[in-house]
Amino acid sequence: MKIAVLGGGNGCYAAAADLSEAGHEVRFWRRDSDAFKPVLESGTIRLRDFKGVRDVRIALPTADIGAAVRGAEFILAPMPAFAQHDLAVALAPHLTDGQVIYLPPGTFGSYVMMRVLRDHGCRADVAIAETGTLPWLTRKRGPAEVAITTRATRLPTGVFPARHSAHALKVISAAFPGAIEPVEDALSKGYGYACSLDMTRRDLQLKKRAKSLPWDIGKDIEHSAPISAVVPAAKFGTPSKQKIEMRLNGVTKQSSD
Repeated sequence: MKIAVLGGGNGCYAAAADLSEAGHEVRFWRRDSDAFKPVLESGTIRLRDFKGVRDVRIALPTADIGAAVRGAEFILAPMPAFAQHDLAVALAPHLTDGQVIYLPPGTFGSYVMMRVLRDHGCRADVAIAETGTLPWLTRKRGPAEVAITTRATRLPTGVFPARHSAHALKVISAAFPGAIEPVEDALSKGYGYACSLDMTRRDLQLKKRAKSLPWDIGKDIEHSAPISAVVPAAKFGTPSKQKIEMRLNGVTKQSSD
């Protein structure tokens, strides 16, 4: 399958290497061409996992996002939520009908990106799917090297708009066989909305990773996921133009709509 991997983070390098090794034709885009130079020049990423160390060839490393997504059936963007707006702006002129975009993790990025695409003139009939976590526990070891400790075996996935669910889930399952679990379209089926902080104890996580042990203890700590009251969807409305703020000891640290 022709896959575009977009971004320069840990998950992006893991995706490009892992999916290439699985036999897919991967086009790997990163905006920062200077930081991307080692991959652009060698055409490979060094992959470390339980099988050992090897160089994996990438079909097309590129700093041209149009070249990366042209003809791609599947567009994978393992980026943080704050990068999804700018990514949608960059993608808007290049998307075509039938393409599937996957956000791991999503955090309602499907809705945000679709809105931005439409605001920037994109009328392509695409599906945007999301799941709650990266498919890999992974870290970059250098500008062209990545280590994968664990691969996810369960990726509950929802699709927006829901009418594209069957097509999108089929495409995503080809990249992550056996791992995709369909869920309802969260925007239309969710009870309500709340704010939460998903905290990870990296010190515990890394100790377990070093011993090749399950790392979920990094999430299993007291006060690791504070959450606000849930506001019913009927009262809240759609997420469009709703304000969200994060305050620390009464000082506003982040504010957006």
